[in-house]
Amino acid sequence: MKKYLFILSFFILLTGTASGQGHIMTRKYRLSDFTDKITKVVLSGNEMSDGAFRQSVMDRWTLSPFEFCTAADFKKLMKSADHYFLVVSEGKDGEGDGAGIRFLSLYKGGAAELNDLMLVISIPVGNTAGVTGRELVFMPAFVDIVQDYTREAMEKEVNGYTSLTRYNANYRKDGKIKRICFAEGDIAPAVNEPFREKNMDADMMILPSDEADKNLLDGTFNTLVSYTVFPETPENGSVGYLMLIEADTHSLYYYRKQKVSRTETAGFLPSDIKTLGRGRK
Repeated sequence: MKKYLFILSFFILLTGTASGQGHIMTRKYRLSDFTDKITKVVLSGNEMSDGAFRQSVMDRWTLSPFEFCTAADFKKLMKSADHYFLVVSEGKDGEGDGAGIRFLSLYKGGAAELNDLMLVISIPVGNTAGVTGRELVFMPAFVDIVQDYTREAMEKEVNGYTSLTRYNANYRKDGKIKRICFAEGDIAPAVNEPFREKNMDADMMILPSDEADKNLLDGTFNTLVSYTVFPETPENGSVGYLMLIEADTHSLYYYRKQKVSRTETAGFLPSDIKTLGRGRK
């Protein structure tokens, strides 16, 4: 009997009839105005990174109207619920981790402090040591991933409460028939030559970063490219992020948060390679 009473109470809560307030503030409901609001794209003032960010948004963003603004504008406007904000800044992922990492984040306005804003989605793009060439290459993909996540969160309630790991389902679905290009710098030292020969097939290759990234620039068909983000000097409690992104569609196929204590432990580990290699054809 208690079970059925709980289910009934939960249903009443979701429909908003218990208190007569009409709507409960679910994430899907709070995002329902997204396409009608202006997304403010916050530029940092760094000419090189702003150029790639601006161009990526102009080329790729289609989900809502947008305008560019400065960091100073962002501080003034964040109190307003009339705007969403797309910004690259040092921050945290949806689970409160990410010290020393910069994220591309989408927020809904309505609070005076950044930490009090509703975070729609956040994807790691680099560490706080500075912008790299790889970050500039991958920025169009990051913009697409943020947009794709937001679109799906607007369509289905459960999607707004999940992390980017749900895109690992893409790999389980058809990633095993795709070519994987790992950038050398994304591979942990433990993935040595004997391990590679035993556990990596001909379509799992480790390349110099510029060669791996060229696949993303060229939009190579049926190819996944690696990207990792770690703090410049990992220490106990640090986390980093591993990703595989499809070159032509910019779909996220693999996303894992990794605990690291030192630089030598950062990157795709033997366990990641084994997981990705299982069942490949």
